[in-house]
Amino acid sequence: MNDILINIAISGFFLSIVFGILSVFVILRKLSFLGVGISHAAFAGIALALLLNFSPFITTLSFCLVVAFFIGKTTKMGKLDYDNSIGLFFSFTMALGAIFLYLNKNYNFDVMGYLFGSILGISNSDIILIILVSFVSTTFLFIFLKEFVFIAFDEDVAKVSGINVEFFDNLLLIILSSVIVISLKLIGIILVSALLILPGTFSFLICKNYKKAFLVSILFNIVIFFAGVGISWEFDLPVGATIVTAGTIIYFISLLIFKK
Repeated sequence: MNDILINIAISGFFLSIVFGILSVFVILRKLSFLGVGISHAAFAGIALALLLNFSPFITTLSFCLVVAFFIGKTTKMGKLDYDNSIGLFFSFTMALGAIFLYLNKNYNFDVMGYLFGSILGISNSDIILIILVSFVSTTFLFIFLKEFVFIAFDEDVAKVSGINVEFFDNLLLIILSSVIVISLKLIGIILVSALLILPGTFSFLICKNYKKAFLVSILFNIVIFFAGVGISWEFDLPVGATIVTAGTIIYFISLLIFKK
């Protein structure tokens, strides 16, 4: 049991960092609903992987990236606005996931674990993948931090300045999808999008400087992650639900304290 808790603590530390950084960009660029769309698209990706007996990570990540690509294309074609396009694919992918599960008559799939997260569902290979993807994603975010921040504040000026906005948008999308997919077993499909919203929202509540916002967002994630894991372990509660509940309570308490 101690080894399990140590592994989860290590992976949670890495996830807290990468989610904390991503959350600031998600709030700045108003991409909250995109995180919801990608996380729910992962449900269909997992179901497809089980149906075809393929790698869950590769299949789910590929499926999420394809969905995100089509969301962008549909929006640029001008047929649907951004939110409506995400909403359409949100429903479509959840429906596909249900069909894939139905077609796989003999599946051994912990639906509740994937929907709300499960500590015991995490294997050693999952821990290694979480650490690896989190480290690589954080490295890229730091290397191109200036470009990502520039685009977040003024995309048009960034284009005029010679920054390849499309490249960095795609890179952010790949990082976002990868981090969501690796955290599904621990946090859950339904709740993972909260970690893309709560930390950034909290950080801008108590500080206006974006540099400080990154640090506050990471610290917020670390606090709610370890508090959530500890409470869920002690009282046998869904880990993802406990983490998000703890984060939401802290946010609303802070809202009362720091309200103007």
